[in-house]
Amino acid sequence: MDPYSETSDLVDISRFDTHGLGANYKLRRHKFEHLADTGCHKARSDWVKYIGPLTEFGGCNHINGNFSAVVLPLCRPDRLELIAYVLEFAFLHDSVLESENTSPESEVQAEAGLRLLYERCISRLLQTDEVCAKKIAKTWKDAINTTTKDKNVDFQSIEDYLEFRMIDTGAPFVEALMLFGLGMSLSPQEDDALGHVIRPCFAALALTNDYFSFDREMEEVDTSTLINSVAIVMRIQNLDIPTAKTIINETIQKYEREFLRRIDEYKQHKGPISNKIEQYMEAMTYQISGNLVWSLNCPRYNPDYRYGLEACQHEG
Repeated sequence: MDPYSETSDLVDISRFDTHGLGANYKLRRHKFEHLADTGCHKARSDWVKYIGPLTEFGGCNHINGNFSAVVLPLCRPDRLELIAYVLEFAFLHDSVLESENTSPESEVQAEAGLRLLYERCISRLLQTDEVCAKKIAKTWKDAINTTTKDKNVDFQSIEDYLEFRMIDTGAPFVEALMLFGLGMSLSPQEDDALGHVIRPCFAALALTNDYFSFDREMEEVDTSTLINSVAIVMRIQNLDIPTAKTIINETIQKYEREFLRRIDEYKQHKGPISNKIEQYMEAMTYQISGNLVWSLNCPRYNPDYRYGLEACQHEG
């Protein structure tokens, strides 16, 4: 019996060309995906109302699945719309942080609107689940501070880069949203013990983001300054793009395997584990497969799948 059939369906991951990634991972898609789309649409409408015109794509993917629907398929339906709203805002906010072409006037307007919508997100999260919301607020702040502070660092190794990128890409932030969606909180002891287990998951997520967003980012930024693991490997090892991509692909596979190994090791050492921790680990594995399949053809990374910003801004 499928214990998660109430919220999501299993999807055959072999249907997708995953570039050799996601081996031995299962994929799920949320049954209430329309709520995730609604959350994205509302966030985009509020962005236009309070900040300005939309120039970026977020979590919508009407082919392989909304980001929230495939990355967080175990989320409680009553919390999915809010999570998708927060993630959409975070996607758009991230693009603003990385932009260097804003005028002083538009920057002032954007800052006021960003502050308003950020505070609205945190308020709604706190009203729903105060314990989980506090962790979301902390990890979100850490991600923003890391992006702002370290985006001009000259990284000398992938290992150094990952220390930055795992936070910058929002992996702990999405984990906190996942816990909120599950209505689950971890004790400090559980958090500490599981930190070692999920570290390779965070690394795989960060590098997968780089691997699939590289082509789009390369069109916008010179590779000599691009903060992406593919570009960093190119610079450090003096490699061409295909070779650097192959190295990152193999590195992702290594971290994916290591994550599954650490889950097995944890279960063996701890003996029978609680249903809560079992569900937590299962949910984290779906982040790997969901992020991978979403990245394959999401409009955010793939110009060939862009169908007009307005199509993802409003419900049709």
